[in-house]
Amino acid sequence: MAPLVLGAMLLGCAAEVALERGEALSAAGRWEDAVQFYLDAASRDPKNVEVRLGLARAMQEASNALVRQARELQTAGRLEEAGVAYRRALGYNAENRAAQEGLDRLAVLPRHPRPRRRRTPSRPRRGSSPPSR
Repeated sequence: MAPLVLGAMLLGCAAEVALERGEALSAAGRWEDAVQFYLDAASRDPKNVEVRLGLARAMQEASNALVRQARELQTAGRLEEAGVAYRRALGYNAENRAAQEGLDRLAVLPRHPRPRRRRTPSRPRRGSSPPSR
């Protein structure tokens, strides 16, 4: 029985270490990294309410941060990368409406913007000479 108790104690300690790392990364705003540590802690101590709450918050915040990143990429015209960020956001929170709406908007945008054509005036401007023949 002693090995079982020792094993449980070690798992509890490892879960506590992972929880503390998750909390520290959350405090630093490194949400995706925090998720990994909370997942580790949850696998070691699945009934720990503190771990489960931290994981839920980190996943929500990671999703929101990725939506912000995707919007910036979209504004910069980096549509493929924006799509990747929106999909990653949905991986953390499948119900993130902003991420789904962002993907929907990207789906209707042209993939390769056409170069603007120069408009040729239909009649000569004042003071300009007529075209040579």
